[in-house]
Amino acid sequence: MRLLKNPSAIRGNKDVRFLAAQALGRLGNASEAVISALLLRLEDGDNFVRFLAAQALGRLGNASEAVISALLPRLEDRHNFVRSSTAQALGHLGNASEAVISALVLRLEDRDNSVRASAASALGNLGNASETLTNALLLRLEDGDSSVRASAASALGRLGNASETLTNALLLRLEDGDNIVGSSAASALGNLGNASETLTNALLLRLEDGNNLVRFSAALALGQLGNASEAVISALVLCLEDGHNSVRSEAAQALGRLGNASEAAISALVLCLEDEDNWVRGSAAEALGRLGNASEAVINALLLSLEDEDEEVRYSAASALGKLGNASEAVISALLLRLEDWEGAVRSSAAEALGKLGLKSSEVLPAVVQWIDRHQDTQYVGSGIDVLWNLVAGEGNRSPVGF
Repeated sequence: MRLLKNPSAIRGNKDVRFLAAQALGRLGNASEAVISALLLRLEDGDNFVRFLAAQALGRLGNASEAVISALLPRLEDRHNFVRSSTAQALGHLGNASEAVISALVLRLEDRDNSVRASAASALGNLGNASETLTNALLLRLEDGDSSVRASAASALGRLGNASETLTNALLLRLEDGDNIVGSSAASALGNLGNASETLTNALLLRLEDGNNLVRFSAALALGQLGNASEAVISALVLCLEDGHNSVRSEAAQALGRLGNASEAAISALVLCLEDEDNWVRGSAAEALGRLGNASEAVINALLLSLEDEDEEVRYSAASALGKLGNASEAVISALLLRLEDWEGAVRSSAAEALGKLGLKSSEVLPAVVQWIDRHQDTQYVGSGIDVLWNLVAGEGNRSPVGF
């Protein structure tokens, strides 16, 4: 740090300044001395040092007036990657002052596409959804560079302005020639919460897009918008057979969020518990837990998933069984076995599930006490104690009968 403050001590050695600025950003120390040293490097004669100094300041989170004032001039730096790094830093720091917003809006017209994209992303982070800013970002949806269009779409989704003009502009971008832009537009529309028939139908069409990223984003958006119509559910059920695992996984998540426990959805999700991909199996288990169908077929399928080779699937299956409320002997016994799982997260999920079931059935507590007695000399006894704690905590939060 002394080297950064005293450039005369390393005159001509830009590599040392470069490495020092890089290291300070990674260390996470936002002390006054570090910030002061980095502010000096924003004026460094080497463009890479200025780039790293701006990047480091963005990471460190100090949004003081001194930092913001020093960064703003760098938005006009002669080197494009310094301007881009500065825009990103301002977006991370969260200072949505008029000066910052105005300076970033100007960068939306920068001659360099990476700067325009960074400025758009930064503006999306700052949360200012003024008409001037929104209109400026809408113009970037027509930018000649796909990365700028994608950043503008994402930013508009984060700002939360669901006006008809904005929604229509994003709908057009669903059919953009670039897959990243189409995906960003779908995600943005999901964030905005406008579940109109026009929007829903447009997203349903994107579920059949030739690109898996677009299909993934369309499924995500439909899950967020809350339209659980037969048409939406049927389309998402079909997506559970998509050729790409990320789409199948997100379709399962969407079905869980929408809450429509139709026979078709439940049957398809049960089948997904046997998917070749662990993320899909985990998402299906999680969705079944949310949908509340505690039929014998669902419970038996989840019991099998408790033995899955992947810990995330076992975790989700245990959690789902806890939510579904079936406290049969088979369920209790299977969850008690998971208290000895080699993965701590699975043990915790099983303990929590048993705690929930114990509030609905008097069979759980004695079974847990017996389990603790048998395992008191093992490393897993703490899992049983966790169940007892969950039961006690749950009893304390439960309302008296009749209230």
